[in-house]
Amino acid sequence: MDESAYFPRLVLITLLCMLPSIYCKDVCAKKTPCRCEFPNGTYIDLTPSAKNIPFKSLTSYELRSRGEARLNTFYYHPCHDIMMDIKDSPTWNTCDIASAVCWQYSLWNNTLPDTLTKFQERYYYMGSSDYSELAEDGSYIKYRSQPSHTLVFLVCAESDDRLEIKDLSNPSTIELIFYSRNACLQPDHSKIDISSWNFPLMQIACKTLLSMTNAENSTTTTPV
Repeated sequence: MDESAYFPRLVLITLLCMLPSIYCKDVCAKKTPCRCEFPNGTYIDLTPSAKNIPFKSLTSYELRSRGEARLNTFYYHPCHDIMMDIKDSPTWNTCDIASAVCWQYSLWNNTLPDTLTKFQERYYYMGSSDYSELAEDGSYIKYRSQPSHTLVFLVCAESDDRLEIKDLSNPSTIELIFYSRNACLQPDHSKIDISSWNFPLMQIACKTLLSMTNAENSTTTTPV
């Protein structure tokens, strides 16, 4: 085999064999604040969870020292921001603008039996859809609220939408979980699946070029 033609052919074979992994990279590209699409056309879309609904919320109760109890209530609205309906405005409220995530933090005195008396309440803005990032694998949405941020992990669930607390141990990174059937990976039949036609063709091209190279090598003789 002519050595001058061997190297370009080797480069071509290498590039063809690498193309499937390049074109079929498993990254969910962000299309909207709550929708991303994979190269094969499948997608995750929380839009149905945000239609004509108020915030999804959850409340956790935490006993503290010195006869105190803390209530943490998180409000979440995917896809776009809405205003909180806060009737009694507390002394500290940064959720007075449209937001996607808000944290209601209140302290209660429980020293008296069967009695809770609220003595502090605050609302913390935790992020908006305009300043959100979708994970490349579609597993969570990150909401920025300087200097902290909130991670809302998306879990596929065949049930009504539900919000849960994952971790509050790090004040700079609040972690929540959003269970929803809309967090499940959905097929998109309107798109051509690149992996369904591109990868086999690349395999055939690689095998063909390799067989041609092997055939030429086997028929090459060394002059006496």
